[in-house]
Amino acid sequence: MVDKNMGKDTDTEFDAYAKDYNRSLQYGLRASGEMPDYFAEYKVSYLIRRLEIGPDSRILDFGCGVGNLSRALRRLIPGISVDGYDPSMASLEQISPDARGTGRFTSNLADLNTDYDIAVLAGVLHHIRPEKRAATLVDASSRLCPGGSLVVFEHNPLNPLTRHTVDTCPFDKDAILLKSAETRNLMAATGLILVQRDYIVFFPRVFSALRSLEPALGWCPLGGQYAVLGTRKR
Repeated sequence: MVDKNMGKDTDTEFDAYAKDYNRSLQYGLRASGEMPDYFAEYKVSYLIRRLEIGPDSRILDFGCGVGNLSRALRRLIPGISVDGYDPSMASLEQISPDARGTGRFTSNLADLNTDYDIAVLAGVLHHIRPEKRAATLVDASSRLCPGGSLVVFEHNPLNPLTRHTVDTCPFDKDAILLKSAETRNLMAATGLILVQRDYIVFFPRVFSALRSLEPALGWCPLGGQYAVLGTRKR
């Protein structure tokens, strides 16, 4: 099965890495000094800071892979409802019970609800052919309730450490990074409103004492990643 909007054989590609995904990711992240869980928890902390999230919130992890973000969501926001979608069946099989909870994790878009408060694409778009990215965002945003938020996290191609990480990560060999302006334009083209961007992840572990400054640096284009948020019209 090839997802109609993922472009290349993303499901087949990630099937090959599913069992060793986090080990490969850890290898790619070694220059940061952090483990994969740090970046998943960072994203959840960002979501909590920027959006209204509580135990009653319904979140869709779109492109959930092996469930790192879903697990961090459940750990940091107890009782939350999280569903996941990914075209890689082998990746879905690696999702741990603590990440799944009572959520639905599927490779079939038809299995998803259409009333999520938040949909998150974390490191997904750079694995999708450019001509298929807009359709992927439409698929994700169409699952939101009116007033729901779509959040895209992506690698920042302006950051040299990020480029090094992508160049050395085994499953990023075919990645095509997006500048933040491209992501904002794609989201606006789907009809989302209040589209805004923050740069995130500035300091590797060796400079962790400076991380308390990061929320004030969202304007600075030197962050290792960025987040773009948009809202579905009511």
